[in-house]
Amino acid sequence: MTDDSNDVQESSATRGLGQTLQLVAMATLVALIAALTIDNRREVDIGWVVGESSAPLAAALVVAFLLGLGVGWLGAHRRRR
Repeated sequence: MTDDSNDVQESSATRGLGQTLQLVAMATLVALIAALTIDNRREVDIGWVVGESSAPLAAALVVAFLLGLGVGWLGAHRRRR
C-alpha cells in the first residue's frame, strides 16, 4: 500500500513542478514582450494588400502577438473528423 501512495505523491509533485515551470515560462514570455514593446515606440509603416498605414511599432508587435496566440489556439482546438 505504501508503494502506491509514494507513486501518487511523486506524480503530484511532478505535476506541481511542471505547472510551476509553465507559469515561469509564461511570465518570462510576457516580460520579454513587454520589454520589447516599451523599447520600440517609433512609428512604422504597415503594408497591406490594398494600401498602407502607419502605427507605433509597439502596437504592431502586440497585434502580431495576439494574432499568433489566436492562430495557435485555433490550431490546438480545431475539430478532427
